[in-house]
Amino acid sequence: MIFDVLSKYSSIISNYQVIKYRYFETSYEVVLKISIKDDSILFVRDYLFADGKRKYSFHWQNLE
Repeated sequence: MIFDVLSKYSSIISNYQVIKYRYFETSYEVVLKISIKDDSILFVRDYLFADGKRKYSFHWQNLE
């Protein structure tokens, strides 16, 4: 899950905010705002549906 990735790359992440997190027996929805140490922001949306299908999006934004 995405939280494993946050741990793995913690050396380049200054902080993160969980915007939405919903967990069900066989599915989940998570929305994150991740601040990178170079002052950019990564927005993440990740959905796992009950039928096993997954939908996700990433938007990386430089604030300069």
